[in-house]
Amino acid sequence: MIYIFSATNELEIANGLHSYTPAKHLRDFAEDLAFLPYYFCVDGDTLLIENHATEDFIDRISAIHRCNITQTALSRAILSLKNKTPEPLEAWGWSPKMHHQLASVKPLCQLPKRFQKWQSIDKEVYSRAFALKILQDILVHHSDRRCYLPETELPKKAFSKEEVHAFFEEHGDIVVKTPYSSSGRGMIFLHTDKIHDTYNHWIEGALKQQEFLMVEKKMEKLYDLSLHFRVDAKEISYLGAASFFTMENGQYEGNYLEAIPEDMDHDLKEFVSTHTPLIVSDLKEAFERNLLRDRYHGIIGVDVLLYRAPNGELRFQPCLEMNMRYNMGTVTLALRSCLGEGVKGFWKVARLGKGDPIAFDQKMQALYPVELDDSGKLKKGYVPLIEPSPCRKFACYLQMQ
Repeated sequence: MIYIFSATNELEIANGLHSYTPAKHLRDFAEDLAFLPYYFCVDGDTLLIENHATEDFIDRISAIHRCNITQTALSRAILSLKNKTPEPLEAWGWSPKMHHQLASVKPLCQLPKRFQKWQSIDKEVYSRAFALKILQDILVHHSDRRCYLPETELPKKAFSKEEVHAFFEEHGDIVVKTPYSSSGRGMIFLHTDKIHDTYNHWIEGALKQQEFLMVEKKMEKLYDLSLHFRVDAKEISYLGAASFFTMENGQYEGNYLEAIPEDMDHDLKEFVSTHTPLIVSDLKEAFERNLLRDRYHGIIGVDVLLYRAPNGELRFQPCLEMNMRYNMGTVTLALRSCLGEGVKGFWKVARLGKGDPIAFDQKMQALYPVELDDSGKLKKGYVPLIEPSPCRKFACYLQMQ
């Protein structure tokens, strides 16, 4: 298997140009976290990465995962791969730019024929509007499900600033999202008596870039869950569930290692455990009805929201987002597989700002020293998931309790 990380494929899809350059902090994010696909790797795999992880670091994380892989820069990938038997190529996420970047590598790899090049029709499934389509399909075919949000609370498309304002006036607190973005980026919360100029400027700029916006009522969130699938020409396979946590602005912060956090209220745990298989089944049926196997092959992460309705009932928004790519939930499943069942803790991504990455690493080691079990696996403590170095803008680390 050949892996390559990418952090901005939705934005690249929205832009459509091979020459698209994301903002500096997103480039830093992509560069710093380029090692993450290592946790999917097995012996013999290849990781396309510009800044190789050192053997010392790979030894350090061996209590989590250890495999013998080839690390090679994209510019040298042809030399590395040309004498090998073609292997499957797994990009973190596909886009016109990613296809262009890998143009010289793809002939040396295995790719489904349908996905050997980017096609204009591919764009739709990556949009939040497609997630809305799947949600509507679920509600139409399962109108008897009292555990789901009512149709009156469905997200909507807004094609103008005035439509955003009208939705805000009708519902009060709302969330406004661009159709192409990820990890809680490309979104704002409107929760004041009036929409201030700063928000209006954001709305106007976003509409110029992406034609329409998604607007939805802000729910009383209790729990964020993600459900993960692999799609190929033959079947849609369920991979597992992960739970995650976000910052106040909705941006992704990290994942719990447990599918359901240990400190969750007992009644909520029971509600989630009982209904998750139902949501998985309903999603798979909706994917089939919308011919997803003909349109997309690869990983899907579906974000599900558990919330409390105004009448006090527990409800799910069963398809809040669809991430058509590898994602932090799939990293969680990989870490859980490496560490074994019953692990407790979390892993997270932290922006360091002007902080010293080496000093941060040393501080965390002192605060949360590593403890291993009898088999040499991590039992407790802090371990970085990407190699600390002075040039890092982000930290990414695992902390087991």
